[in-house]
Amino acid sequence: MQKLQAGILAITLLLSIQTIKAQTAEEVVNKNIEAMGGKEKLLSIKTIKMEGAMNSMGQEVAIEITKSHLVGQRIDITVMGMTGYQLNNATQGWSFMPFNGQPAPEAWNEDQVKGGLPQLDIQGTFVNYKDKGTQLELQGKETAEGEECNKIKVTFKNAVVSTYFISTKTNYVIKTSGLRKIKGEEIEIITSFSNYKPTAGGFVFAHTTSTPNGEINYEKIEVNQPVDEKLFTVN
Repeated sequence: MQKLQAGILAITLLLSIQTIKAQTAEEVVNKNIEAMGGKEKLLSIKTIKMEGAMNSMGQEVAIEITKSHLVGQRIDITVMGMTGYQLNNATQGWSFMPFNGQPAPEAWNEDQVKGGLPQLDIQGTFVNYKDKGTQLELQGKETAEGEECNKIKVTFKNAVVSTYFISTKTNYVIKTSGLRKIKGEEIEIITSFSNYKPTAGGFVFAHTTSTPNGEINYEKIEVNQPVDEKLFTVN
């Protein structure tokens, strides 16, 4: 009888080990891709336009984000009757914040441009990640924003590293974090994502994002609308 019980215990342990080994980074991100509408749906994204608002230090801030896949990204910010922007493409980036006393657009340094490159991939970090030269490492589970998440270290082709926290319940990305060099100083950038829901075209997006600067709520998100690429350069 004892031998039988020992044999059952050994089989149970073996099955448990096999179950643990079966959980891979690729399986985790594949579930995320499906939750976001599927690979085919994501690959069809060419442009994104997002309109939202946030409250910063008692001021209402209007935010409009325009992205073109692997071409460029522009964030227009309007506050106190003044409009500034932050934009970047594959080789350059600029910031202009007149409400902060900035008199003219300021070019990004090399580290800022490098750090902004992953943001140009609007079809999703995990779609065809191997072809992009991206490496994934599953680092176990961790609680983020009150949810159990799979923690994945993402190393992009240009050596930029970010950590993604993917909910084990919904398979959505709940949080990202990573060190970025800003004016020669390494700063951890943390962004949280929530309020996931589909657009009119069936594309799934987080309609609320939170950063140290505040929470942004998007009222309007449009996919594959015409975008003038001149938006991503300073004339």
